[in-house]
Amino acid sequence: MRADFTYLPVLTGGCGATATLSWRNLDSGASGTFPPVSLGDDTPFGPTDALWVPETLPTGPGRVQVTIDTNFPHIAGGGTFYSPE
Repeated sequence: MRADFTYLPVLTGGCGATATLSWRNLDSGASGTFPPVSLGDDTPFGPTDALWVPETLPTGPGRVQVTIDTNFPHIAGGGTFYSPE
């Protein structure tokens, strides 16, 4: 995961969000959710330049759907990929 968003000026200080990654194997039905991860670069506003946060999903083989949600109002992101293992 990597924070790739732009913040508007706010009074709270640095930019950041807490992200939650959920996944579901569409072929086997297995699913899971990772604990929340803090993303941000502590700048007061503007585009983020946060580091990548590596995650390993124990999905098993098959088509996997992922959803990334944060603790702020937005449209959740996501995608689908094929896992060979």
